[in-house]
Amino acid sequence: MPKRRRVDDGPAASEQPEGAPVSPLKRSEEVWFDDGNIVLQAGDKQFKVHRGVLAKHSPIFSDLFQIPHPHDEPTVDGCPIVELHDSPEDVEHVLKALYGLGDYLNSDLNLHISVVAAMIRLGRKYEIPHLSAESMRLLKREYPTTLEENDELDHHSYHNIRVTMPDRTRGPSDADETEDETEDDTDNFAVILGIVKLAHECHIQSILPALYLQLTRFPLEDILRPDTQLPLDVLWSCICGRDKLLNVWRDRTHAMGRSEKCFSKADCKMSIMSLLEDLKLPDADLASILQPWDTFAEVWDDSLQSLCEECTQEAKELHEKDREATWTSLPELFKLSSWDNLKNV
Repeated sequence: MPKRRRVDDGPAASEQPEGAPVSPLKRSEEVWFDDGNIVLQAGDKQFKVHRGVLAKHSPIFSDLFQIPHPHDEPTVDGCPIVELHDSPEDVEHVLKALYGLGDYLNSDLNLHISVVAAMIRLGRKYEIPHLSAESMRLLKREYPTTLEENDELDHHSYHNIRVTMPDRTRGPSDADETEDETEDDTDNFAVILGIVKLAHECHIQSILPALYLQLTRFPLEDILRPDTQLPLDVLWSCICGRDKLLNVWRDRTHAMGRSEKCFSKADCKMSIMSLLEDLKLPDADLASILQPWDTFAEVWDDSLQSLCEECTQEAKELHEKDREATWTSLPELFKLSSWDNLKNV
């Protein structure tokens, strides 16, 4: 049988291992237009769309459609078939974005990480710059390169990219907790793992320092679990960065509670000792060291509430000064290149 036209410069998602059962083809329920004139096939899924729409957005598809379709090749509803070596999920997300079938573009709403990843992968592959640019805008908003942009984030929600990850992202300790109690932390960890992998797959360097910083929010035993499938160099960067952040934080904490005007030295010393003990906890939120003082103090309220007014004011001034220096050195802490070099990659 003559072969269908293919776009082969991507992962061969539609190829089946030799001897494996062939999945029956199915039509997309959302991207199937009765008046379409071309059928895209990715894996076991087909999409009936319009040549003109794809050609308008992608020079790759435009050039492909210039190739005459042999009369003896198979068709669907009289339409030629183009086989894509991409995942059906990625193709569906991108087609829905092109057809305006979801709030994918220029949206401040939460997006699934699978949507963000698809628009970057296929936006680059098929030269659809507005798709990849929109996903890059979202990623750079959530994982910024400046402290000012980082301060504008809602640190209580971690990020605004939702998760579509398999259940293996749940830690073994989650089993005894209710779904409501574990959903936020599990989802956040899964999102960050997914974006770390996407950043390395697509060579998105500028978001790595802020992204690795978010990983330090989670216990080291979770980061090191084999099922996270993080590359060794990523694990090395995260472990080194986590250790150095702890050292920075210990040094800063030891410098707190020493105001000459302190009027409650015993209470202030107890407060500092309590904070140092909290840093030893496996789930200590190390990323809060770079948050504005008010947010930082809210996270560590139990430890800091005993500081007197004078020591609190000096601690705030020290925190604001040191966090600027820490942000500047953040790439170095994680064994990465400088901010300027990362931005230019």
